[in-house]
Amino acid sequence: MTLKWNKQVYQVPIIISETSVAFKHRVEALTGVPIDRQKLLAKKGGWKGPLKDDTILDASTIKETKSLAVTLIGSSETLAGPTQKTTFIEDLSLEELQAAEDAQAQAAMATAEGMIPALQLPPHRRDDRKQEFYQYNRLVSGLPQRQIEQELKYGQGANHRELQGKVVMTLGMELRRSYVNDLAVLSDGTCVSAMDDGHVQLWKHGAQQQDAVHFPGGEGGVDNVVALRQRPSSPIAFATAGRGVVQLWSREGDPMAFLQNIMPGTTPSSLTSVYGGTMMEHIGNNDNDNSILCLASRSRVTRHVNPFQFRLPPQNEEERQRRAQAEAQERAVQEALDKISRCVQIWFSVDGRQESDGLASATSTGTSQIPSLRTKILEPTAGPETSASVTALACLSFPDGSRLLCAGDTQGGIRIWQARRTAGGDDLEFHQCGFYQLKSGAAFCSIVNMEALSSGRLAVSTDHVGNISSYVLTGATSIPIQAPRAVHILDFSQCIASMDAIPTLQSTLTGHAKDAVICMCQLPNGDLLTGGGKLDATLQLWSGTQVAGGATALEPTARKILSDVGYVFSLTVLPDAKDGSSYYAVAAARYNSVKIVI
Repeated sequence: MTLKWNKQVYQVPIIISETSVAFKHRVEALTGVPIDRQKLLAKKGGWKGPLKDDTILDASTIKETKSLAVTLIGSSETLAGPTQKTTFIEDLSLEELQAAEDAQAQAAMATAEGMIPALQLPPHRRDDRKQEFYQYNRLVSGLPQRQIEQELKYGQGANHRELQGKVVMTLGMELRRSYVNDLAVLSDGTCVSAMDDGHVQLWKHGAQQQDAVHFPGGEGGVDNVVALRQRPSSPIAFATAGRGVVQLWSREGDPMAFLQNIMPGTTPSSLTSVYGGTMMEHIGNNDNDNSILCLASRSRVTRHVNPFQFRLPPQNEEERQRRAQAEAQERAVQEALDKISRCVQIWFSVDGRQESDGLASATSTGTSQIPSLRTKILEPTAGPETSASVTALACLSFPDGSRLLCAGDTQGGIRIWQARRTAGGDDLEFHQCGFYQLKSGAAFCSIVNMEALSSGRLAVSTDHVGNISSYVLTGATSIPIQAPRAVHILDFSQCIASMDAIPTLQSTLTGHAKDAVICMCQLPNGDLLTGGGKLDATLQLWSGTQVAGGATALEPTARKILSDVGYVFSLTVLPDAKDGSSYYAVAAARYNSVKIVI
């Protein structure tokens, strides 16, 4: 036969009854083309199509012909194989996919401008190529990620850490019929919003991660949410209060256990963490904070008297006795509710101990990692003239591990308890170490909100209630203030060294003239955000210098009014998760959505 290949012609003898594989070996020896690359095509008198490996070269394959022409297609060059084997996504396991995602995120983190988890997407997923405000998904809208990075860089970069007041993202449906009552941020940066319809929502990377219901079947909404910091083995990440219970939750937003309130007709409110919190005020860690879980709350009365309960007059002696008995029972219930409203309830667990004194009703998922929390009631030391209904709670933490639990009431009173472990270390005790009353001349005030600040300071928001002498609390030390409606900065640092010391008034912020301040938040740079009530409807930024003013300092004008935000219900700081970064944002609950401000 005549073999043609690569412009060359070879004369090859045909061996009758030879296999095609043996023939291909002879062709390989002649041309250098490997067998797996050979494509042999015969013209008239030969086989049809490419020569197959199972063909026999005999009379059935080759007809009698004087010259059989065969064309060889193939290359004799040896190509170098890939240096790295190609890996397809479909072939990877879930662990390998997560590892690849983490590696890509870490590589992109080096050049990223901050990592505020609730606001920003992972760095390698921020190239959204958008130019204007747009909708991330059906629940989240905001500025493009690239623009957010630029706003952080030029607004808070180069040690210029002041809040600019620009709304860059909105979380939630603005047409939702329920409002956001409170906000918290978890240790991993997830933002948690508590709704007045009982829903609890988790937000991270510009998306809703979870939407759960706080204690299904209960009435009312969620009043408060508090982030917690526990041991890595503990599944508890935050707690919510409302509908008569305190609910404990996992990091993924799964309900783990609930704690029943002490008395029907009330619901826990003003929930705060004494031990185990993640907020910036909890700076003490000398006594192993993450081994103790301790929550404090006041009891908000939800039982209302029915004005038509006794609308029909009694007609005989038997009905008059029943009426008198019912009225006496109603008075006893109201007296009990009034008394419990003056108390503070404590739930706690030390070193994850499982024992319980039976006062805290806890129902959990059955896992042994959830401790049974014990409970205590902190009552007034004497009768009603020495106390009033509690309206706000806050906890001051100090570098040596000391804790001061502060309770404000409707008559301007502030009661202070020092929390500490007992000598055996298996219990917590609360010792009342101070009782004060804020008073501006003849005007008395009620405490609306309290916020723990750094360096042992407490921001107290007050509102004017009257000039009646009956508002005087027996046994309380009077603290003169300059305005009954203002935010007062009190320094309690001396009260740790000496229990007889009286907190000093550092400054008075009177910028909210039309209504009392209902929410406050200290920023990482020392500034203070204050949100006025419905009549005031402003969000004001006070500098650290104004907050730390002298004892006679009266600050009537805030450094800045954040007009883009307006009336808000709750505030919390969203810190940057990137090491060494000073960027931060603020989440503000505005009606039925959460506004993120940088």
